[in-house]
Amino acid sequence: MEALFLDELDRIWKQGRKKIIIIGEGKIGKILNDFLSLGGKNYPVAAFLVDDGYRKQKSYRNLPVYEMTEFLQRENTEDYIFLNTVTSREGRKYKEELIRKGIKDILDFNDADMAMEMASAYWLKYFESKGIETSNEILEVGKFTLPNPFLNTAAKDVRYAFLTDVRDLIVPIWLGDFENCEDGPYETEHVKISKGDIVLDCGANIGISTANAIARDCEKVYSIEPVINDSLLNSQKLFGEKMSLHLLALSNYNGTADIYINPDACNDNSIYYIQNTLKEKRTVDVTTVDDFCRTEGITKVDYIKFYIDDMECRMLLGAKETIIQHSPKIAIFPSLPHNVKDLKERLETIIKSYNENYTIEYAWNKMFAYISAV
Repeated sequence: MEALFLDELDRIWKQGRKKIIIIGEGKIGKILNDFLSLGGKNYPVAAFLVDDGYRKQKSYRNLPVYEMTEFLQRENTEDYIFLNTVTSREGRKYKEELIRKGIKDILDFNDADMAMEMASAYWLKYFESKGIETSNEILEVGKFTLPNPFLNTAAKDVRYAFLTDVRDLIVPIWLGDFENCEDGPYETEHVKISKGDIVLDCGANIGISTANAIARDCEKVYSIEPVINDSLLNSQKLFGEKMSLHLLALSNYNGTADIYINPDACNDNSIYYIQNTLKEKRTVDVTTVDDFCRTEGITKVDYIKFYIDDMECRMLLGAKETIIQHSPKIAIFPSLPHNVKDLKERLETIIKSYNENYTIEYAWNKMFAYISAV
């Protein structure tokens, strides 16, 4: 599959030696850009292109990110090959829309299997260059340990989640390499896990943030995730009593909710943001952070990680008592396809209403809150 795509890209590129535009600045677009830098081909990627209103950042690895109208007004589309990595839109209809706007020479690259092949090749080579063994049952990167997602026995959805999150959640922290960062880690100079901390990992996914907490020598981490996966189960066996696994969704109420699943990538699952790749639906139990802490008898909370893709900020609203009582360090990934600015403003307002002494800061695409020691 990967070979067929590259053969077609090579054929189109050799016809006119055109520069390459990657349509979409999401995970698959970043994977494609990384892979095209391997093997000596050095395809001339010129920029990323997104629909109007969907730009999250102005550049990535020194490549500009253009919105559609901006790009069409300043560039001649015939000078470029366009690689479409958008998965949230129906492929055929989206391609027809692009053609109507004057964009031609479009090659689709929105298949998760092909992306995973390329990402595996990139990261295996990367870790090899750092002297890290990738064939053992446990992947070890410095103090960080995780059930190895590179193994053939690893589930497809787990491997995809790892390959798209490793650039942000592992490599910067344990290898000090920020070059590949897209959204950044869940820590800064002021907001990080310390020895002996009690940690709430709200939206644990495959357990990377949980593993980071344990590598930081936390006392215990409560890993809360509504959809189980093999990596979380294996992590629980690996970490023992330091990890407490809970299959729950978090909001500002108790009850149930429908969650939509991407069978190819468990880090895409969502209750609130429904896109084209979310093909399955399940009903999950829902609670609040406050009620969870009461039920579990948690009397100290030092650090909370939130993955929030809800414009209403319900997960944070359900943590009011916990935050007021314990004043934990807070790390939030406010993930939405657009209107991130509005979401950040709402999150700031909520946190400050709980304790006006919180300092709010931003790093990469994440929000952090902490109270300075007196």
